[in-house]
Formats: sequence, structure tokens, C-alpha cells
Amino acid sequence: MSSNPEELRGQVAQARERLGTTVEELAAKADVKGRAQHKAAEVRERVQARAAEARQHARDTASHARHAVQDRTAHTAHAVQDRTSHAAHAVQDRTSHARHAVQDRTSHAAHVVHDRTPEQIWSAASKAAETGRRRPVPAGLIGGLLVLAAVLATRGMRARRTSRRSRPGRGRARATRP
Repeated sequence: MSSNPEELRGQVAQARERLGTTVEELAAKADVKGRAQHKAAEVRERVQARAAEARQHARDTASHARHAVQDRTAHTAHAVQDRTSHAAHAVQDRTSHARHAVQDRTSHAAHVVHDRTPEQIWSAASKAAETGRRRPVPAGLIGGLLVLAAVLATRGMRARRTSRRSRPGRGRARATRP
């Protein structure tokens, strides 16, 4: 130890300082309530931080799921739209082909009827049409009767042709194979 009063005072000051720190540490260890509050504050901060992370993770997951559903919905909508468009075009094509086929058959049938209808009926129909332009009501009635007569005459011709073909002994004899 030194005998110099200044050194002694310095040593005493250091000892007091260490003693004060030691007393504070002992007081802190003895303050159970204070330590519990401090520990509770630390735990609360950790829990809040984890809750914030969990909320953010939930938001991110929900956002990802929402985008995935939107993408799938858009893809499905485009696929349905493409299929619908394709089906509509197919229906239009088929309708167009059917319309042309009906027009061709109708035209062919008109030619067949014209070719098979006697000239006298066409002449009468022309006269009836001219009369119909002048007097629509009686001409319509007469025209309808003429059409009926033409249909009946055509059927009669067909019936006669069919009965001639079905009579035995007419036409070529068919050879039978064993």
C-alpha cells in the first residue's frame, strides 16, 4: 500500500466504485419483480416479432394462392373460349355445308319436277300466275288446285311405272345362282 494520501484517495474511490457496482448487481439480483418484468418484456417482444412474421407469411401465402387461382382461372377461361370458338366455327361450317347441300338438292328436285311435269301444266301455271297478278284471291285458289293436280298426276305416273315393273313376266329374267 502506498502512504501517499492522493493514492489512497484514488484507491478508496475505486473501491467505492466497485462496491457501488457490486451493490447494484446484488440489488438487481434481489429485485425479483423487476427481473420478472424485464424477462416478460423480452418474451413479449419475441412473441410480437414472431406474430408479425406469421402474419406476413400468411399474407404472402394468401397472395401466392390468389395469384395461382387467378392464373388458373384465366387459363381455364381462355381454354373454354378457344373451345367455344372452335365449336362455333365447326357449327358454322357444318351449317354452311348443309345449306349448300339443301340448295343443291332443292335445285336438282326443281329440275326433276320441271322435267317430269307436262308442258300443259306449265302453261296453265303461267296463265294462273298472270291471272294471280291481276286478281290475287281467285288466282291463288286456282293455282293451289293446279299444284294439287300436278302432284296427283306425278304420283299417278309413278304408280303406273311401279305397277308395270312389279308385274310378272315383264322385264328381264334374273338368273339365280346356286
